[in-house]
Amino acid sequence: MGASMQVVSDKYKERRKKQIPHTTSRKGMVRLAEEMKIESGDPSEVTRLKVWVKSRTKKDGTPVNTNAAEKIRKAAELVGSDAPTDTTNPEEDHLSQLLGPDNPGRLRAMGRGMSKTKLACFQVKTKCMTDMQEKQIQLVKKVHELEDEISRMKNQRHEAEIGENSAARSVNKRAHPKCVLVDWSGSDDNIGEGRILSSDPDDIVNDCRLGPTDLKVLVETATKPDAFLWRPATKMFTIEEAVGQIIAWPTSKCVLVDKELNIEDIAPTGLRTNSLNKCKLLDLSTDEVIVAEGRWQTQEPTALVNGLPLGPKAVKVFVDSVQIPETFIWRPTIEMTYLEDCLMDFVSWPVNKVVFENPTTTTGQKSPLQKSASTDRPSSSKSSDETKSAATEVKAASTVSKSPATGSESPIEDAGVQSSPIKKNLPNPQSPLRKSQRLNPIVSKENKKCKLMDITGKKRVVAEGRWATNDPAQKVHFVPLGLDAVKVWVDIVKVSDALVWRPSEEIAIMEDALGTVIAWPEDKVIMS
Repeated sequence: MGASMQVVSDKYKERRKKQIPHTTSRKGMVRLAEEMKIESGDPSEVTRLKVWVKSRTKKDGTPVNTNAAEKIRKAAELVGSDAPTDTTNPEEDHLSQLLGPDNPGRLRAMGRGMSKTKLACFQVKTKCMTDMQEKQIQLVKKVHELEDEISRMKNQRHEAEIGENSAARSVNKRAHPKCVLVDWSGSDDNIGEGRILSSDPDDIVNDCRLGPTDLKVLVETATKPDAFLWRPATKMFTIEEAVGQIIAWPTSKCVLVDKELNIEDIAPTGLRTNSLNKCKLLDLSTDEVIVAEGRWQTQEPTALVNGLPLGPKAVKVFVDSVQIPETFIWRPTIEMTYLEDCLMDFVSWPVNKVVFENPTTTTGQKSPLQKSASTDRPSSSKSSDETKSAATEVKAASTVSKSPATGSESPIEDAGVQSSPIKKNLPNPQSPLRKSQRLNPIVSKENKKCKLMDITGKKRVVAEGRWATNDPAQKVHFVPLGLDAVKVWVDIVKVSDALVWRPSEEIAIMEDALGTVIAWPEDKVIMS
């Protein structure tokens, strides 16, 4: 061996003497560090220096060689000194101070392939994962708290004193006006009495929204026990079963017992569409321009419109559509000046500026214009009626005039206008009964296409479908259909957010009813 090679050999021998071998064998530094973190109470206390010292110590606790013993002694002195220990920078930690800087591209006691760049990435990832885990623990805790709160609220709702649809003991009877419930199916019979609690469309009744056309009523007594409810619920179909419960009832079918309180003060937005009370409003300056369309309600002078009495020669009208929005109204207020401000609200209008589509309703009731005309009848006409023979008067009095459609007594007879008994027995040529006999033969409607009109009074088609049945005994979603109702298959939805007639937990708007059957008022179903 030459002299030059001997120098190289001595150099490497000296290096080997300074090496400090580890005792981890095939386990490696990474697995050793993980085991130390598991055994330690605080994983953050496991540093590079502790892992290095552990890897240079035998099972019996002695260092692997004298060099390791010297370094371990210095490491103990370094840890016990005032040097900072909380740094995560590998260039400033205790191991770098003990053994000197790491070689480029590697880090001691961190496993094979670990560099400063990789370590920085792992530290960011670990920090993000730790933050996410802490947030997840907090969210899970909040979810458990909310579940406990909901459970507590449900338990309170089942108590007898505080029930959403039960007769609460705390109902203030003075604050809630008393009303008479009129049968909605068309008989106009008084079926019960109750108290109006609210007219807020967003109120909940039987787990469904109240809606804009109904009132929230607490039923106190039932005079017609078998009358079917407007919105039947589970195990509650008739008015007798609803005594002591809170139900929804049509605004137009609630008659206030307190005459000083007007229904407008409770539900100014709720009127059901009725083709018999439609009217048109004429411009105040001319009779040739129609400015709006709506439905007249009353001509009673004491009725309130926007907080003011209606007065004589005036009509209270609910405005459905406006043709000329900038029309100045008859009696403006701070909130209402033009007709566009009165849309879907009440307005007072002169009776001589209102055109009534049905001067006499099918029930024999006069429109306000007819009432005004009969009131202003000349005295000569009145005296001529008085000159009729006594025999004719007795015969007319003994025969009660009946309306062809409903059989109710005609108010025209009460006004003193006598008609021939023969004419009374003949059906009105314009009555719906006569038209149906002549033009509409009885045809099965089963599976026929039909259109569903909006129940809130708007003139629009909300859906299309097929007529299934109008048998009152048939059930729709486990609830009997009832009178004046139709079971309809919904094939096409025109207005997705339109309210359904009888909402349930699964079906609240028309969009939910697509592809299933629903109940719909028979007068709101138009055959295609």
